[in-house]
Order: sequence, then structure tokens, then C-alpha cells
Amino acid sequence: FIMKSKKSLIIFLILMVSMLTFTACNDFLDVDTPSKQSNESIFSSENETSMALNGVYAKALSDNAFGNFLYNNVQLNSDVDFATNSNEVPQLNAPKRFDCTAESGDSEKLWNAMYSGVETANNFIYNLENSEMYSTENANLTQMLGEAKVLRAMFYYELLCYWGDIPFSMLPTYVTQEFILPITSRDEVYKQLIADLEGIAPLMKTTSEISEGIERPSKEACWAMIARLALQAGGYSLRPADGSKYGKMARPANSQEFYQKARTYADMVIQSGTHALNKEYKQVFIDECNFIVNNNDDVIFELPFGSGD
Repeated sequence: FIMKSKKSLIIFLILMVSMLTFTACNDFLDVDTPSKQSNESIFSSENETSMALNGVYAKALSDNAFGNFLYNNVQLNSDVDFATNSNEVPQLNAPKRFDCTAESGDSEKLWNAMYSGVETANNFIYNLENSEMYSTENANLTQMLGEAKVLRAMFYYELLCYWGDIPFSMLPTYVTQEFILPITSRDEVYKQLIADLEGIAPLMKTTSEISEGIERPSKEACWAMIARLALQAGGYSLRPADGSKYGKMARPANSQEFYQKARTYADMVIQSGTHALNKEYKQVFIDECNFIVNNNDDVIFELPFGSGD
């Protein structure tokens, strides 16, 4: 009887300690992280907003995006830049040689990097536009908004070039709660991206008004991005075709409208007189190698990397 009582007492004490432990854990874990900042806090000052914008740039500069992978592993497939391989057997994972399959790891890497950039840009744009301090009268805030929209268009542009019809949203995932987006026609995506940039372009600063010059998207860069999107939208692309697994090359029915828009905005860049072709061709590369930034020459926008990157 005594042994049973002791055993029961021990079990009771263990249960009590366990209950206290779980209760303590719940209380302990139910706290705010001191380093955590809410969206309301971040988008309540220009300085904090500028730091948040750097997060969008970081996605563009990442190694799996424009920082390296996009140019070294994917785009070497033209008559200007190309990659060779002594092995005649397809590698199945090399977009730069058109050898990749749908299961290509390189393709998945690019897909994930571009959509990660889109999501970060969507978060920034949504929270800035819906913040209490945002006003179209504030030139600094509208400039930051424009930069994020140009970067978002760049991410989507690459996705459109490689995949055509794609999942598309201009809202962050936590707002839509849609984790699997439906496929949207490339024609509609181009249309919405162009309209989005046309809306913000008039509120952006010119290159000469930006302290970092061409290392941030300017009004001229936004115009140039519209022209680029429109030119791509109006051209031929591989589209699904009934009864064929290979698809067909076709242009949209309103291709001429896209071409006219591309011409209009490209001409706006030219007429602005802020960019020209003054330097000798070789000097462009000499200056690049010496980290010399020319804000009034050929380059309209270039992503800013550190000198050691």
C-alpha cells in the first residue's frame, strides 16, 4: 500500500511539473520579438521605407537572379553569346544550350528567384500605397514606388520571355491568400504591367534629379521599360496550339498597338535628351571595368553592385 502511494505521488508530481512546464512554455513563447517591426512601423517614415526598398533591390541582385545566374546560366543562347560543350549528349539542365527539360533544376532556380523578387516587390508596393504617410505629392515616396514597380516589371519580363503565359498577381500573397495562382495570358500580363508603369512614370524623377543617377530607375528608365515590354508583347512568341504538343509561333491580334506604344515611349527617352551615344564603343567597357558611372550616356539604368562583387 505504501509503495503504491509513493508511486502514485511520484506520477502526480510528474504530471504537475509537466503541466507547469507547458503553461510556462506557452507564456514564454507568447511574446513579441524586440527586433520585429510591423508594416505600419516600417512604412511610417521615408528612411524606413527606403530601407525596405533595398530588400527589393537585394532580390534583383541575388546570385540566382540578375546577380549572376540569369546571365551566366540562362541567356547564353544567341548568335552573340553562346556556350559550347564537347559532349554531344544533351545535358537536360542547360537552358543556355536549349538542352534543358521541364524538370531542369536551372529552370526551377530561375523561376523561384524571379517570383521571390515579385513577391518582395508586391509587398513593398502594397504596403507603401496603403500607408498613412503615402501621398502622390511626396516626390521621394512616388520615386521609391516607381523604382519598385520597374523592378517588378523586370522580374515579370524575364518570366514572360521564358515561360509565356504565367501565374500573375500584383498583390502580396498574404493579402490574396492564393498560394496557387491561375495561369494568366501573356497578353494580359503585358497589358497590366504597361498600364502600371504608365501610371507611375509621370511621378518619377529624371536621372539628373536622382543622387545615385542611373543606379536607380528614373523616369526615363520607366519609359524604356514600357517600350521594352510593349516591343516584346507585340512580337512573335511560342503559344499553345490545339492538337500540337509543340505549339505555334504567333503574335497578338493587337500587335500593332504594342509596336506603336514601344515607339512612343522609346522616342520619349530620346527626346528627353538625357541619354546619348557620346563615348567610343570601347570606352563604355573601359569605364565599366574602372567603376566609372556615366549618368548621361548610353546606359539608362544599371543595377548597382559593390566594387568587390
